[in-house]
Amino acid sequence: ILKWFAVKQLTAKLMQFQPKDCAITKLTISAYRSAKVYESKDSRNVVLIGDAAGGVPYFKALNIALKTSISLADQLVQFFKDDQNKHLEDYSNYYTKMIRKEINSASMKTTALNQVDKFVKISNKVPWQVNKWGVTDKKRIEQIEKHIEKFISGEIEVLDYDKECCNCGHHQPVDTVMQMAKKLITRN
Repeated sequence: ILKWFAVKQLTAKLMQFQPKDCAITKLTISAYRSAKVYESKDSRNVVLIGDAAGGVPYFKALNIALKTSISLADQLVQFFKDDQNKHLEDYSNYYTKMIRKEINSASMKTTALNQVDKFVKISNKVPWQVNKWGVTDKKRIEQIEKHIEKFISGEIEVLDYDKECCNCGHHQPVDTVMQMAKKLITRN
């Protein structure tokens, strides 16, 4: 990533970022659901709600909570009026249908994100964009890389490599190919 930052600065496409922004992480979150959301046992009714009933990533748990809480409220009102377990079973069926739908949706999103991750890994190995960098450019990129690394670690405060007020120690003059050739000729 440092090389990419360095090339961006070299090509005058400056990027503004903070050292803390350079951390790249990947987190896979699984989905789950209870086998039963409602059970009647020994004349007692047990209804699971919220995370006890099921969980899905990507803020879908909030979506399902909002959708199913309305159904649960309606079914509880009917249950207390009629005292029939049918209403709680209806809620259980509705919740199970909704959580399955959200788990499938989250699973597809996870699969898509994993495919993008694989594509990026493969793409990074393929030279999609061909840039021809000379010796001078390569040395300058290395210097900018070191400069950016010091910025990320907090050793210096100036991100822009070309600012004269920076004292990172990597601002060495880089000879062009012609200057190097002239030095070689004059030595011989």
